[in-house]
Amino acid sequence: MGVYHVSGLGLSPGAVTVPLSAVYILKAAAQFGHQRAIDFFSRSGEHHNEREGKEGSSENDANRGLPEVIIILDSREAIEGKLPVSYESHWFRMKAEKKPEPVYKPITKYLCKLIETLNNAGATVKPPKEFYALSVNHQDFEDVLDKAGMLFYGLRDKEIWVNLIGGSNQVNLGLMIAGATTPLLSWRYYYMAQNNIRLLEPEDLPVPKDERTVLKIAGILLDRWYDILPLNIGLGNIIQKLVNHFQASNFISENQLNKIVKGNRNLINKLLSSGYLVERPGGFTVGPTFKKTGAIFHRLLNVYPSTITNTVIWKNKAKELGILKEVDFQC
Repeated sequence: MGVYHVSGLGLSPGAVTVPLSAVYILKAAAQFGHQRAIDFFSRSGEHHNEREGKEGSSENDANRGLPEVIIILDSREAIEGKLPVSYESHWFRMKAEKKPEPVYKPITKYLCKLIETLNNAGATVKPPKEFYALSVNHQDFEDVLDKAGMLFYGLRDKEIWVNLIGGSNQVNLGLMIAGATTPLLSWRYYYMAQNNIRLLEPEDLPVPKDERTVLKIAGILLDRWYDILPLNIGLGNIIQKLVNHFQASNFISENQLNKIVKGNRNLINKLLSSGYLVERPGGFTVGPTFKKTGAIFHRLLNVYPSTITNTVIWKNKAKELGILKEVDFQC
């Protein structure tokens, strides 16, 4: 089973191709016997095998960590090719066109060239089976949270790696909060160090054209890769109880809130400072943040769990909303 690679994106496709380059090159290095690269993929696929009651197989090992599906979250204008994108590749002599183009176009072209190069070097790697571009308002955290939450419920039984390099702060925060409130089977948050954001490939490295070069640069790529601990703020259960309570009343007593947060005054202070609640005599009322996000959290916690249960349903819903672009990925 491969991985669903999810990423926010702006107008620099290198934010997606740089970490995916690392994944493909490290997979090649693992096939060539690089121990740190083998360790990098060691946990990938285990949760799926445990859930299915399956033992690992040589086929599963070959696909561990490789992108089965790529999903980017970006503005509609970037996806539809109405904005100029910024990129270049020294490895494959690619350069941004002078006119606007869809942001996903250089991603597919570059990855096909990289995959061909690695296979010519003796590795066996495959392109993703599917590629989706999901339209979001990249300046609106609530919009991203809603769409990312719906996405993650659709992927609940998949292995998901979430890239936090690309996209706006609103997009990345929405991806993290959505992940914290969704019962994902297996996920990994990460970012990769890169100074030149125009480059499609990892900077200052030679083309991985043979086994020797792949093994040489694998350690450098691993040193540039940073896994981020999943955000676990206990938010989902608390917000769900508050959502259910405020459907019947705009006021919650101090005793009622203390039961929900189990007497944790620090958590109450956080709910106050972040605008979820406003303190009143004897209790609390709905705050401005809750007024903006309450309906979204209601969908995330009470609607999507029973209505968005697999990838097919998610795709159909996203198409119905007019926010999904299926990208042709043929190498």
